Amino acid sequence: PVYLSVAAADIASLTLTNSNGQVGLARGADGAWQLAGLGAGETLDANKATSLVNAVTALRMTAPLGKVEDASWGLAQPSATVVLQAKTGDQTRNITLAVGAKNEADSSYVVKSSESEYYVRVAQFSVESLVSQTRAGLLVAEPTPAPAASPAP
Repeated sequence: PVYLSVAAADIASLTLTNSNGQVGLARGADGAWQLAGLGAGETLDANKATSLVNAVTALRMTAPLGKVEDASWGLAQPSATVVLQAKTGDQTRNITLAVGAKNEADSSYVVKSSESEYYVRVAQFSVESLVSQTRAGLLVAEPTPAPAASPAP
């Protein structure tokens, strides 16, 4: 039961907003992902960027919830919001995905896509990266210098 399906190659940009702030990715002319606001000395980890994008390309539901929002789902103040810009041929469409509150009983989240009139429940592993992603988490980690060996007495 696929709830949202977007070809990764069609995604031109992704903006993720969660409790850790906002992260913006855009596909460069060379097809590689670029991180908005990349500072001097910072390098985007291409694999981490691709993993983040892939988290929203094929979202599977565990249960449909209906067409009427329930306040307990936490969508008034979502845990994460993703705005995708997808280009297919010469057509561009914006897709918004809202991730509600976590249901502690079954570790699932309520999700609502602008592409569907339905609210659905998805497994935690499907959207956890969206809820917890940080900007720093998309950067190449700086190597930790090895402690200098102390000279023998």
